[in-house]
Amino acid sequence: MADRPDALSSAQLSELTFLSDPQLSADGERAFCVRTVVEDRGDDPPGYRAEIVEVDVEVDLDAPRERAVRVVAGGTDGAEHPRLSPDGRWLAFLAKRGGDDAKQLRLLDMARGGEARVLTELAGGVETFAWRPDGGALAVVGRAEAPEKDDAKVVARTVERLHAKKDGLPVPGLRPAEPTGLWFVDAARGDARRLDAPGDGVADLAWGPDGRTLWLLGAEDAEEGDAWRAGIWRLRLDARGRTREALSRRGPSRLAPSALAVAEDGGTLAWLAPADGETLSSPTALWTMPAEGGEAARRTDADLDAAPSVGGDARHGRYPNRPVATPDGWLLTVNREGASGPALLDDGGSLAPRLD
Repeated sequence: MADRPDALSSAQLSELTFLSDPQLSADGERAFCVRTVVEDRGDDPPGYRAEIVEVDVEVDLDAPRERAVRVVAGGTDGAEHPRLSPDGRWLAFLAKRGGDDAKQLRLLDMARGGEARVLTELAGGVETFAWRPDGGALAVVGRAEAPEKDDAKVVARTVERLHAKKDGLPVPGLRPAEPTGLWFVDAARGDARRLDAPGDGVADLAWGPDGRTLWLLGAEDAEEGDAWRAGIWRLRLDARGRTREALSRRGPSRLAPSALAVAEDGGTLAWLAPADGETLSSPTALWTMPAEGGEAARRTDADLDAAPSVGGDARHGRYPNRPVATPDGWLLTVNREGASGPALLDDGGSLAPRLD
């Protein structure tokens, strides 16, 4: 093996490859992730090019083999956020189309291959989405209106709220005036139905196991959103995405909740938020609450950080950190003395590392 240099040269920095947003298939035999590289653009400054790759997962450690890696989407379209349908037939992801800056939801048939089908036409693009448990539809968060811009990429705006800027949105550093909206999208036909959403937009979403209940995180108005707070909301639908029970708020305003998840039986909600419910800088903790209402409970110690020790860079991809419901408890990432790894929190409150 060739000797490794003690330091990287400036030329080598442009050769780095960044992997993000790994997703494992239900059978555990393949994984998908976003691979981002630095692209030489001639006389223009270099940029980032993202593509989604499929990787065969090594399951026999006693007989290692070279893993097959296949590019399934991306390049100039900047593909990201790969999510397999529950049955593994379809890969949903976000990508640009042509010269449009807005990313749309696309579906790729993993059995037949071919070109991915564009499923949405939102002028402001799609930010995130979630498969319904039966794979027949998706809940989509995006914007119906495109952000203002001109040829010089300079927009004059009057700042009317504290959070006028936020990273990771369609126009970097500039928050669109329109809050994010919510759509129900039929996976087969592409039909989209707009749904009610919290007044300041949808920050996160998760399906209940019945496929009829949508749980949302979002602020009721700009005042709540600018205070880094949001509520948990419930929306009940029928099989065609029509509202069966109106959007309703479940519980009080909460400080910086994120990574919403639902237990396998639908009876418990979980999310990540500061351990001290009134101190944004406190360690990230796992919180749970009965789905039918009741007091929220912090499930991890106040001094334990339920977050990776190293933060991600939005230019290189997404680094999700969502609790996962299992029959034995909640699987989450914990940070102990600067080292991160998965741990299982059982119903009794015991936290056991899953990797030695």
